[in-house]
Amino acid sequence: MAAAPDGRASCVADAYDGLLVEVCEVVCNEAVLELSVDMPLHEAALQQAAAAGGAAAWSPADLEPWQNIRAAFDRICNKLVSLCQAQRGSILMLNTLVNHVDLSQPLLPEPNLEDHIRCVRQMGLSTKQKQQIADGYAVFSQLLQPVLLGMRQLQLQQPGDSVERSDSTHQSSNAAAAFGANCSSAHSMAAAVAACSSSSALLSTEGCKMHREVLHQQEQRAAQLKQLMQKDVLIKLAFVAHMMGRCTHTQLARLYVLMYPRQPAIAAIGRAVKAILKEDGAQLAGRPGAGQ
Repeated sequence: MAAAPDGRASCVADAYDGLLVEVCEVVCNEAVLELSVDMPLHEAALQQAAAAGGAAAWSPADLEPWQNIRAAFDRICNKLVSLCQAQRGSILMLNTLVNHVDLSQPLLPEPNLEDHIRCVRQMGLSTKQKQQIADGYAVFSQLLQPVLLGMRQLQLQQPGDSVERSDSTHQSSNAAAAFGANCSSAHSMAAAVAACSSSSALLSTEGCKMHREVLHQQEQRAAQLKQLMQKDVLIKLAFVAHMMGRCTHTQLARLYVLMYPRQPAIAAIGRAVKAILKEDGAQLAGRPGAGQ
């Protein structure tokens, strides 16, 4: 009877997560639609202002398309923070793997690095911006490494499993030895049956004890894993803030529009910027007179 409430709670949690995915899809689709419309309008307005000679007096913040772009990213960032506060970090990762046009499409096994490199190249980042993002990614990776290692170790552990197998095997072999050594007479056989009965009772008591120990270890692992997952989300959210803070709204808008129907994955952005910097450095070193 105790399993029913847990089952209902699990179903409610799954339904809640499914609703969150749908809500995130709506937010993403609406934001990208607005960005795809307002970004060219904003660029056209800037060009018109520059052509009229009023670029210095006409601040981009006074343009309605720019305000719409900023509002769209405010909604995106609010949704990221809300998911973190609700301890639904897994939804953040899921959002980078789903097709936001069609949720029935299979999930990506991991964010596509080549897509991120292609889109990041078209953002129009300066060398300084790329270096700042790469420096932040280095810190992010250093902070995230022990968290990922801890999660991997916990997932590989099977608490109590080896103890239970070794103890039960040892006790069963003792009972079998007692039975085999005394099976030459009826009296000895009766003694062996009694020994087996005593061993069965001991196994039952020890089994309950080991079961409780295994449950306790599983609860500890679950608590540790939950804590590590919270750290994982907070570190990634901090890098999101760092990356967005290095970019302009129009650069971010271009990234989200180009990545659609996928969402940018923050770690993949860091790897993409790092790869672009490396490639740019190699090209620069290969130019004539670069070593002089």
